[in-house]
Amino acid sequence: MSKDNTVEEGTSHKKTEKMFIFGIDGGTFSLIRPWVEEGALPAIGKIMEEGTCAISHSTIPPVSCPAWKSFATGMNPGKLGVFDLVCREPETYTIQPPRADMIAAPDVWDVLSEAGYRVGVFNVPVTYPPHPVKGFIVPGMLGDAQAPDFTYPPELKEEIEKMLGHSYVIEAEEETSDLDQWLKQEYAVTEQKVKIAQYLLKKKKWDFFISVFYEVDRVQHIFWHYMDKAHPRYTPSQYEDTIKHSYQRMDTFLQQFLNLLPTDTTVIVMSDHGFGPVKGSFRLSQWLLSKSYVTLNEESMKSFFESMASRFLKSKSSPDAQNVSQNRPSPGSIGGVYQIDWSQTKAYTPRIGNVYLNVQGREPEGIIEMGKEYDTVRNQLIEDLSTLSHSQKKTPMKVTVLKKEEVYWGPYFNDAPDLLISIEGYFVEPGFGPLWVGLKGESGYATGGHQKEGIFMATGTHIIPDQWMNPISIMDIAPTILHIMDSVIPGDMDGCVLHELFRQESLLREKEDKISDKRPLSTSSVPSRKCNSETDSKVLKRLQDLGYLE
Repeated sequence: MSKDNTVEEGTSHKKTEKMFIFGIDGGTFSLIRPWVEEGALPAIGKIMEEGTCAISHSTIPPVSCPAWKSFATGMNPGKLGVFDLVCREPETYTIQPPRADMIAAPDVWDVLSEAGYRVGVFNVPVTYPPHPVKGFIVPGMLGDAQAPDFTYPPELKEEIEKMLGHSYVIEAEEETSDLDQWLKQEYAVTEQKVKIAQYLLKKKKWDFFISVFYEVDRVQHIFWHYMDKAHPRYTPSQYEDTIKHSYQRMDTFLQQFLNLLPTDTTVIVMSDHGFGPVKGSFRLSQWLLSKSYVTLNEESMKSFFESMASRFLKSKSSPDAQNVSQNRPSPGSIGGVYQIDWSQTKAYTPRIGNVYLNVQGREPEGIIEMGKEYDTVRNQLIEDLSTLSHSQKKTPMKVTVLKKEEVYWGPYFNDAPDLLISIEGYFVEPGFGPLWVGLKGESGYATGGHQKEGIFMATGTHIIPDQWMNPISIMDIAPTILHIMDSVIPGDMDGCVLHELFRQESLLREKEDKISDKRPLSTSSVPSRKCNSETDSKVLKRLQDLGYLE
């Protein structure tokens, strides 16, 4: 892609086709459909009635960073190198946040920009640092709002803050025990972003515009058990309708955006993944330790046993008990407060549900040889994980274990997790400590979690009204956008154009896809993935403060 696509303000593509995308991070039809039926979400209900809907299958795991990036590029994470909220830094045992400059694949707005369309991108994850486009980019989560290059063009940051009258805020403060105060902060951040997005929509020239909002995701994580009467932590409270209220806020904001759009605009409402109840957590690092896949060094083992003794004493209501693991580790370290003995470690987990084998030649102190030993250890892991049991559950746990080759392909395949683990109804965390979190009487864990079934809705002059399609892949959305915008589709996209979306009389239904002859991404096109120590540390610290990292 060209790195200098700037044009004179006010110019536009010769076509009149316009596209507006409203992203609801974590939006799920399991809640939307009943609330639409009762009339609580009129704007979304109208789009569903006048357009086409489908469940959108997210990435594996269904996490915002890989999901939004797979949407934007039309590619699986194996072509992007983004497998989770954070990435393993190559040839190290540390993690780093994914950045836009690590990824060779163009986003759908890059393709449109090169084709002559003016694009506007607001608050989409993994768009920092922004690069030149014909239009503007205001990055979202994992961006550094204090950096001079936070926006493209750079002067847009000053323009936005002048309009706001204060500095731009990406995220609300870390979660507190004062739920009302946290909600107030979250709502304020959303309202600030709505104000900015509407300002950009009205003041800037655009043919394609996307804006993503995170509030629903954040609220569902914290408040699910207040709404869900079947949840083991449910208790009647004033927060029973908090999640519904958040969806209603999105519906109101959506209607405000719709009021600003030209009549010929194609509108897409989508999410990166769905949502559902979480009854507790499974600490995967602890399990790996108990099965001798992970070994801690001598000092850490001593600290570990002291920590476990401290927890036991606390459970006996000892006021003097101290938890030695309360000191927060560097947010980029695998193992948290404990030091792993890599010379004796066969497998480890950097984050939710991902297991890497400690492979020779890939990890700096790898001990597992690729080939027969790799297959033996990995197959044993699968067998051991498949027989997980919970001390308080009478029925077997529903565990899914996938090999990387069942999920990913592309130049970053070697960097992908060797196994992906999910347990129905439970987070699979990387931490040490009690194996299961969420036992009888426990609180303090997120009660809502990501599921793969996200939402997709589209309406416009080309779109069939009142239609439900079979489930789609989140990777299908980008090539479909390019088809609607009469633009060439990169040949290395994994998604497919959703022709069944279009009316019989629309030329888009039978029009042949414009597929470029661009060669698929190769290792030669992979940019450097070395960390930016100052910026990355700042972002990791914010993720830790928000509860996304230990």
